[in-house]
Amino acid sequence: MQQLNLNALNPALGFGDSQWTAFASDLGLVPGVFPEVIDLLSPKSGRTLRFERTGTSRPERVYYRVAADEPSRFHCLSIIIFND
Repeated sequence: MQQLNLNALNPALGFGDSQWTAFASDLGLVPGVFPEVIDLLSPKSGRTLRFERTGTSRPERVYYRVAADEPSRFHCLSIIIFND
């Protein structure tokens, strides 16, 4: 399984409306190649949330939702990575 570890304070990540966004190249990803899982660390709380790639991705963007086994209060969060 391909995995990417990110810090929530990474300047390449934008955040708004319960969603992080980034361009693949800013995260060091090769265009068109995306991880199945993203672990996102919150330096403030020390908690790491696992995001899983969803099946609704399009070629220009890839969607990630909080893993089902994470607490339900986090299920409103998501990540979108734009394929550049």
